[in-house]
Amino acid sequence: CSVPLGAVAEIRAALGGTVNDVVVAAVASGFRDLLVERGAAIEGRTITAMVPVSLRVPATRGETGNRVANVHARLPMGHAEPRTMLHAVHEQLEALKRSHEVDATSLLLRVGDYVPRVVADRVARNVLRRQRNVETVITDVPGPRQPLSLAGHRMVEGYPVAPIAGQVRISVAIWSYCDHLYVGITGDRDTVADLEPLRRGLVHGFGD
Repeated sequence: CSVPLGAVAEIRAALGGTVNDVVVAAVASGFRDLLVERGAAIEGRTITAMVPVSLRVPATRGETGNRVANVHARLPMGHAEPRTMLHAVHEQLEALKRSHEVDATSLLLRVGDYVPRVVADRVARNVLRRQRNVETVITDVPGPRQPLSLAGHRMVEGYPVAPIAGQVRISVAIWSYCDHLYVGITGDRDTVADLEPLRRGLVHGFGD
């Protein structure tokens, strides 16, 4: 599915938080609808998602380079209204940004600066292999705002694909292009029979 960036900006301006908060909250709403469709209990239930959060502060705005850390967000499934879901997600992501988990993941991302590459790769693989509590991955990547072309043909839409691995059976990737957000959902067909409830709930989470 896709949603205009302007609509996301309006939600952020009206309810607070960041664009990433709005995106993660919409995805959380999608997972809620998927669980409801399956008849699963949702009160008190959370979905653990690996989510990238920006560590850039206003003083560093405009500088090059990424300042991002991956955190494990426990997305609450008990909120039926997108507004309350957004507030809950925003509070949790803000708390995670202030936590030592951000310090640890930031160090993991920079470990290659201090040790040989082969050692860094082994450390990263061992850490990720032990993260069995992660149930999904949500990644939000900014893309070009100007149209792209290939051999004279303009690219109209672009849907990202995030791989699945380990214990993760569903991943959600969001990519911005020409003032739209494009959402790509990847699922394991052997364990996830129907992703349509997730897509519908995600669209509802954006206010549509």
